[in-house]
Amino acid sequence: MGKLLTNSAAVTETLNPSPSLLQWPEAAPVHSPKDADMAAAAWTGVSGLDEQLWRRLEMIRERGVFWKNPRDAEVPGVAFRLDHGGDVEADGNCLFTAVGRAIGSRGVEVRELRQRAVRRFLEDYGSSDGSEKEAVVVAIRHLYSSDLNSGWGVHVVPAVKLLAKKADRESLDAAIQDLVDLGLQRELASESIYKERCIAISDGHSWAK
Repeated sequence: MGKLLTNSAAVTETLNPSPSLLQWPEAAPVHSPKDADMAAAAWTGVSGLDEQLWRRLEMIRERGVFWKNPRDAEVPGVAFRLDHGGDVEADGNCLFTAVGRAIGSRGVEVRELRQRAVRRFLEDYGSSDGSEKEAVVVAIRHLYSSDLNSGWGVHVVPAVKLLAKKADRESLDAAIQDLVDLGLQRELASESIYKERCIAISDGHSWAK
């Protein structure tokens, strides 16, 4: 899991803003040698990282990432740093687990953090105008309800993601198996049952579910 920190005195005091990601000034390291050793040990313990990727993560952590809003020349840029905050469970709450650790939230369960984010999203989504709402819908469809025939999506392998209750898993599997027993290929049987019984994630309200 990566953690992005901003408004840190350690970052702002040691990094000079640059107009380009490719033109960092030669500045002092963002962290002390002790912090760097701790970070190196943390990144080494991350499974699935080859040496090249590990070195890139270390470079990002040492130099930081500079970002400036291209639409507002008057606002100064912000320097971010990247730290390893620990592993997360693949339980559907991984994003909010990472956010909770990054902001240092205490006493707030991951599930509650997720529900707060959804409530805030629905408030903004409901109060947005037509163009803003349409932009949200387009983004959601790109991620969850892409056009497989036209290759409309953001992933290398296009996929349609549907929503179903965990309690319905056994009944869905049983219905798919019934079609397979009748001679239908499992992929086609799954597609048929899922499209019939699951919810397409195609707008803000279905995404919030």
